[in-house]
Amino acid sequence: MSAADQDDQIVFELESSSDWLQVPLDGVDPLEWATATVEQLVAGLGRQVPPAEQQIYQQTYAEVAVRARARAASEDETLVGTYLLLAEGDAVPVVSADLVLEPVDPEQGVDDLVEALMLPPSQRFGDPVVDELDTRSGPAVRIRQLGVVGPAAGTRDSGAGDDDADDRVVTLVVVVWPGPLHGLATLLTATFGSPVDAELHAASVDDLAAGLRVTREPAR
Repeated sequence: MSAADQDDQIVFELESSSDWLQVPLDGVDPLEWATATVEQLVAGLGRQVPPAEQQIYQQTYAEVAVRARARAASEDETLVGTYLLLAEGDAVPVVSADLVLEPVDPEQGVDDLVEALMLPPSQRFGDPVVDELDTRSGPAVRIRQLGVVGPAAGTRDSGAGDDDADDRVVTLVVVVWPGPLHGLATLLTATFGSPVDAELHAASVDDLAAGLRVTREPAR
């Protein structure tokens, strides 16, 4: 997958992960993709899944795909990938993660960039947890914070298919690579609507980030 920036091409390579499902940003109809994907996953579970339960999964998958496609087509941001985390050994969707490019001041330091990605103090509970990660693209910084997102809070939610009009208390995980792209920051974001899911699965976002490599190549 790639995204163009002026005269260069940004190339993304992601090591495959059995826990994460890549969501198509174009081409196939979202509902058709969701239906076929759930049927394939359910067939491999080795157990019966009630049709009503399968329909819930299909609806969630389709909602994530529709949202991802809309964001990919938007001129307001550069979404280059969306991934859906599945519960281990199941088709249950846990959370979606979005990979985006954000323009930044090339002279901006890492600390300033991390600070800009934190929720305002009035919207968060406690201090964010900030850690460094080793990835295929070099050092990254992961920010994990508990806070309020939604329209009234002025913060976009990126949960697994949830698009509620009301503000919600969530755990927001953001991984940022200050480099290697001059003038661009690469962000991987995931929003957990359940504290239990965040506790159980936040490390999976780290694993997804660890397998990402981003390079800039001259456009052909």
